[in-house]
Amino acid sequence: MNEKIDNFLNHVREAGTASRNTVINYESVLRRFFSRYQQLNKNTLELFIRSLREQNKKGATINTYISYLNAYAKYYFPDLVVSKEIHRNRIKLQSRKLNILSMAQFNAMREAAKNDTERAMLEVLFSTGMRVSELTSLKWEEVPQEIASTDAIKSLSIIGKGSKQRVVFLSREASSWLNLVRSTAGYNRPFPYTPRGIQQMIKRIARDAKVTTRVTPHSLRHLFATNLLSNGADIRLIQKFLGHSSILTTQIYTHVSDPMLQEAFSRFHNPKVVV
Repeated sequence: MNEKIDNFLNHVREAGTASRNTVINYESVLRRFFSRYQQLNKNTLELFIRSLREQNKKGATINTYISYLNAYAKYYFPDLVVSKEIHRNRIKLQSRKLNILSMAQFNAMREAAKNDTERAMLEVLFSTGMRVSELTSLKWEEVPQEIASTDAIKSLSIIGKGSKQRVVFLSREASSWLNLVRSTAGYNRPFPYTPRGIQQMIKRIARDAKVTTRVTPHSLRHLFATNLLSNGADIRLIQKFLGHSSILTTQIYTHVSDPMLQEAFSRFHNPKVVV
């Protein structure tokens, strides 16, 4: 069985459609499953899902595990009989409700940053909408040298999820703070931390800023997207900025921003004005 798993993982790597972390997750779930069960079928899948529920795993996590098993089944069972059975076991989730950070809260976090690196980290995440894994993978050689001149917005090419390349933009604030970090950098990366380290840092900054809602690196990605949408950016452009493969993933932000747009309309629309 180990050989079959290894062959599948090699196939995923060669296809280039999954990030390194995703391949690691594939391996973890597959080895976990086949350490308990000899075959992948309806009965073993139901037993596996039941055990995950008993461990209080969230529905989204269980569905992710199912998608990994589904990909494995498709590879070894082209007729998709097993794959369809797996897909039917996906858990129906309620619509995700995003807990969006407000600009006032983010500004408080800016003030709570303890050093240039922390402030640069906040500005880059907010300016680019990067995932935390993309941030920690960023190397100085990928950051344009002309960033020293902070009078204009800079573009930055990054490799994101699924090894897909996309362009993001550094605001003047992000460029300025990155320039300060570069001047004292002792590493080949602007942010030489693990994703977990960045998460802990942001959690501490939020606590120091007296932000009571849960804040993660992804919260700044959400803030980036809703801020663009609320200021009139097209949802398709936001999809490109975020690196989403499907517009359906991006559309969750339209529901979050509806109240913001309604408030803006109420403030600025004057029904007495006749054009």
